[in-house]
Amino acid sequence: MAFMPLPVFMDVFFRETSGLWPEIFPEDLAYSIPTYMHGAHDLVVLAFLVVTFAGFAWLGAQNDHISITFLLERFDERKRRLFEVFSTSVSVGLLLAMAATIGIKVWERYSRKEYTEDIELELWTFTAFAAFAALVMSLGAIAAFLKTLGKSLEENPPYKCLIPILVAVALFALPFVYEAAGLELSMSVLGGLGMLFMVVMLFSGVPIGISMGTVGLIGLPILNPANFNSAFPQWGLAPLTVPMKYDYTAIPLFILMGEVAFQSRLSQDLFTAANVWPGRLPGGRARVGGQGEAGSAPAV
Repeated sequence: MAFMPLPVFMDVFFRETSGLWPEIFPEDLAYSIPTYMHGAHDLVVLAFLVVTFAGFAWLGAQNDHISITFLLERFDERKRRLFEVFSTSVSVGLLLAMAATIGIKVWERYSRKEYTEDIELELWTFTAFAAFAALVMSLGAIAAFLKTLGKSLEENPPYKCLIPILVAVALFALPFVYEAAGLELSMSVLGGLGMLFMVVMLFSGVPIGISMGTVGLIGLPILNPANFNSAFPQWGLAPLTVPMKYDYTAIPLFILMGEVAFQSRLSQDLFTAANVWPGRLPGGRARVGGQGEAGSAPAV
């Protein structure tokens, strides 16, 4: 967690000390900032890439995900285990697809000798780190799947444990079924179905990020039938290009601030204090939410 704001600190350091460096970016290449060390932009976005995928690897190893479970709590333990088998099956499929496609991208960048724009660092080395992080996430998901499957087999017959696995496999097979059937649905219908699938997975206990990523992985080839075979490798490109966008380098700092507020119980204390005043009035929950957020803003 301490390394998450590293890209922001690097960006501030390079800007504040840019006058000490002999090579300066022209204004039009430095995002309208006239003093910025040559090559600093590459270092900042690559640091963001490393920090992002290191965080992914840590979350995968800890199997720490955010899920919606209030509906699953209404079921008994045996049925919840089956939903957990489905959730971990989807996670394994998605993360393995991401690791495989990023691995292919490593080979492509190595064979093409792709470099960064300014200081010409080899991109395949950083892409290999991303592939390793994705592999760690996949191994964590596989371990969670085997553990959940073992517990489910203790409480359910084997054929019931097989059903959620087959449903997950069928989910990833949807693009191939759609192409084989020759269906041609409108964009609005496909978008609505995608939202429906995502909501169903969310309320089935699938982690929020996994649910969104699965809909994207399935929907990409369906929405691009003319480039069906080339749509799947794009899934490995998206996780690489987004962390290398300079505009997103401040996101880890916001995550760090939220973690500090959570660990220090700052948010809980603010909402508790706000609840003392309008909490019992009609619409008090909405008022408490507004006052708690208003108190969090200057504190954070």
